[in-house]
Amino acid sequence: MYVKDIAELIEDFAPTDYYEGEDNSGIQIDTGEDVSRILVCLELNDDVLAEAINKDADMIITHHPLLFYPVSRIDVADPVGRYISTAIANGVSIYSSHLAFDNARRGNNMHLAELLRLEGVVYPEDWNEDDDEEEIGGSDAWMEANGIVLTPNDDEEDEFVYDEDNPGSMGYLPKIMTLDEV
Repeated sequence: MYVKDIAELIEDFAPTDYYEGEDNSGIQIDTGEDVSRILVCLELNDDVLAEAINKDADMIITHHPLLFYPVSRIDVADPVGRYISTAIANGVSIYSSHLAFDNARRGNNMHLAELLRLEGVVYPEDWNEDDDEEEIGGSDAWMEANGIVLTPNDDEEDEFVYDEDNPGSMGYLPKIMTLDEV
């Protein structure tokens, strides 16, 4: 399996096109190698790269992108330059899924909403209107079975409005709680 094939699988669950221009999720480095071992981490650093190399991983999937901004030069004295150089020299491809995974129907934000038992959870507007829920990895039945309520709050005075310029999910705690209780 190649990096592009793995990227397609990830992007079926967490599409990157919702965040083009805001985030650099997706393929960061593609060495063109066949991928048989993958290491997963939050963020790339020297220790993660060393572990991938020691474990013969062909690919690293990170949450935070290695490349947030366009690279104008690669300097091995700079951490990003060192990571790029080391990864390519060792045949390690890198893929990142940041905002796309955070906001996937069953991604980080929904997992946190479930743990907090939030009600009236609001998703990025694009997903409510344009996408087939099966395509993006969730369904209302799954959400309800897992304690996530998708109906808006009945108290219109307290109802929040989703800001499409700030991706994320929001919801209500089941009752007024202190921070310690949450």
